[in-house]
Amino acid sequence: MARKSAEVQETSSQDLINDLISGTQFEFIGQNGQEGKGSLSDKPKVETPVIALNDLLGGGLPLGCMIEVFGPNASGKSSMMYETLGNFQKQYPNGVAFIIDSESSTDDSRLRQLGVDPMRAPRMGAATLEDGFEQINKIMNKMVNNESYKGFPVFILWDTIASCPTRAQLKSGEMYAGGMAERARILKTALMTIFPLIEKQNVLLVLLNQVMAEIGGWRPGVTSAGGNALTKVA
Repeated sequence: MARKSAEVQETSSQDLINDLISGTQFEFIGQNGQEGKGSLSDKPKVETPVIALNDLLGGGLPLGCMIEVFGPNASGKSSMMYETLGNFQKQYPNGVAFIIDSESSTDDSRLRQLGVDPMRAPRMGAATLEDGFEQINKIMNKMVNNESYKGFPVFILWDTIASCPTRAQLKSGEMYAGGMAERARILKTALMTIFPLIEKQNVLLVLLNQVMAEIGGWRPGVTSAGGNALTKVA
């Protein structure tokens, strides 16, 4: 009798859940017989040159995500991600890759050595953080508002956000122009605006960053130049 009551309660709970999510955007992972629907494991992947990393991620970096890659200067961040970009072009011949080159460090010969076809990877040099994010926003809004872009694979690589000044810094020439936490505020606002658009598309946004030594404390440590504003949002 107790078992029967439990079954009735379980059924009633499921009915209640179905009623609550009716008319909303909530849905169950694996709903309608589609295993993994809505989960990271179900998203298309881009292979990196690191086999162990691909295995850990279930095949590579997933589209529909925003990723930060950071490390010390000359540690191979750019080379690794440009090679990943080359893999993207091979895996998705109909896709397009965008390069935001804040350090003016790319050239045709280097890109080709890393497996990238420069003619399928439009490039821009971002003068400021705001400029870079505005251009990404334009691309994302075009994709969201045009049904023909649904499922279209896109790879956006920004190398690096650490080297971009803010508009206030560029205009005044002063390092601390714009007030305290100016960069953090811009990063947080921009990423919170872009991420909901990226999640709905097959877009992979990779932000390359450098590291900063943490000052103070009882042990040495490093953190990305984006700080908590970038880490917690991405």
